[in-house]
Amino acid sequence: MNYFEVRQRLAVLEKFLRLYGEYLTFTNRFNNPAAQILLQKMRPLVPMTIDSLRNAGVGTIVARDAPSRGQKKYKINIIKAIFRESLIQHFSLEEQAPLDAIEAAMVKYRMMRSRAFLQLFNPIFWLVIFIGYAAESPFILLRQCGFEEVKDFKKTAAGRFIKIIVMLLILIILIEAVGFRRWVWNLIGL
Repeated sequence: MNYFEVRQRLAVLEKFLRLYGEYLTFTNRFNNPAAQILLQKMRPLVPMTIDSLRNAGVGTIVARDAPSRGQKKYKINIIKAIFRESLIQHFSLEEQAPLDAIEAAMVKYRMMRSRAFLQLFNPIFWLVIFIGYAAESPFILLRQCGFEEVKDFKKTAAGRFIKIIVMLLILIILIEAVGFRRWVWNLIGL
């Protein structure tokens, strides 16, 4: 993840946390129009919030026993459950759990942000990123030609082999273009 993506995810998590904290201040949340407005503001942030929590390694799924269903276990997403009053009441979900999960993810994203900021100024990092994107060019070309199964082909051994070959070719071209090979040979006396 690059610096700008980490920064964007952190901003979404902070906004969701602020809105959810504000939402929890209402006593009668499910019938209060002001609380419902906050829910509507939070709803578009849910997909990125869940994805950000997953990418940070913070779980959003809790398992609960259903009291009236013979102790069958249900898996509930604590972020999506915010929008369903029946789930919260029926399974006695903790209101603090989403806050704790988001705060834990925000700590991880802040650490990632500082690391990613240093990568912004690392030319080797950008070289590796460039080679990785350039190695995707055969698959982009196939997709532009109308082949729909390119995504599946990339996962096969042949697709990975093609990507490795393209990466090696790009690396060889870059080494020759900057004169690195000649410099090394002159250094060791060949």
